[in-house]
This record gives sequence, C-alpha cells and structure tokens, in this order.
Amino acid sequence: MATQQKRVGLVVLGSEGYMAQNVFSSLPQVKRRLELSGIQLLVLVLADIKYYSSDAGVAASARASAELNLGDLNQARFAKNADSALGEIKQQEIGQGLDAIVVYDCSPTGFHDDNFIRVLDSGISRLFYFGEKPIVIDPATLADIRRSASGIPFFCDFIETANPAVITTKKFVELNRLSIRSMRFWRASASGIKHIIGHTQGGVQGGAILDKAPHDLSIATMLLGPER
Repeated sequence: MATQQKRVGLVVLGSEGYMAQNVFSSLPQVKRRLELSGIQLLVLVLADIKYYSSDAGVAASARASAELNLGDLNQARFAKNADSALGEIKQQEIGQGLDAIVVYDCSPTGFHDDNFIRVLDSGISRLFYFGEKPIVIDPATLADIRRSASGIPFFCDFIETANPAVITTKKFVELNRLSIRSMRFWRASASGIKHIIGHTQGGVQGGAILDKAPHDLSIATMLLGPER
C-alpha cells in the first residue's frame, strides 16, 4: 500500500530581499527532493521586502527571481508583511488540509524579533518558524518570546556548518587528531570587503556583530566542540 503523501505549506517573510533570492533559486530542487521523501511543498504566501526595506533595486531583483522560480512550484499570494501573510492563511483558509506550515523569515535582521513574536501569537496550528540568524537582537524581547512560545517549534540554522570547506576541515582535524590552539577568521565575502571594492550587497543589515560573527562562532563551536 502506498504511503499517503504529506503536504507542507511555506510562507516566506521578506520575499523580495537579498536572502530570498537564494531561497527561490533553490526551492525547485528542494521541492523535488522532498517529493522523493513523500512530502509535497506548496508555497502559500510571500511577504514583500518593500515593507522591510526602501531599496527598490533589491526588491525588483528578488521579485524577478521569485516569478522566475515560482513557475516551477505553484501560484502563491503576495502580502505586505508578516501580519498580512499570517492573516491570509487564517482568513482565506489556504492552510487547511496541510500537515504543517513552515514560516521562513529572511527579512532584514531588525525585523526578526517582531516577526517571530507575531508568528508565535498567530494561533495557527501545525506552525513552524525557521529564522535567519539572529532571531533575537534585543534581550528585552526574550521575556515576550518566552510568554508566546507555547509549543510552537522554531529553528535557526547556521549555514556555514554545512559548508563543504568547514566539513572537510573538521574531518581533517579529527582524522589527524589535531588540537586547535587558536582560530582567526577572515572573509573574502564580508560586507566590508564588498563595499571597499564597490560590490555592495543590498538588503543586508546587522554589521560585523550581527551579520558575520554568528557564523564565526558557529564554525568555532563545530571545530572545537561545545564543551570548549
């Protein structure tokens, strides 16, 4: 007897931002891989970056990427912001019959706190929040999140831990039983370097501390181990 296919809906917040371009270009491949595991991915609502950023160039580029790649997925609604996107799901009942709904937040850093709380307070069942790092930038927000986080799973990924170069380095250290005494990080792709050479990356916020340092810490934890 064939296993019944599960259906998962996707909501993208900041769908016309820089990170969203990467999301849309990879979604068709993600969808195909999920189908091999018996999961059907449906894009439900895209929240525009125009609410989150005044950079028209970033918005136009990402909208073009969305329209190009969504042709391989399904028709999705466009909403203004997180409130509108979540409201679309509740009012239009477009989430009915789904086994889960994933909210992926790729909006600029300064909006993560507010978006996260709105998702937690939405009252939508079977909801999961996937956030770009950092999810929280204001310690005062933690109290609100603790009050709101009533059983809604959330996840924050550190993509550099899946970087082939980092994985290879970890295997090399372990295979040769090396002991790391110190670490120094330098990035050719750092936003500061890009500004110096005139290759700006629109839509990025956070600076060295909030944009790059979390990746460096995640790599250090991966290589050294959490106990160190």
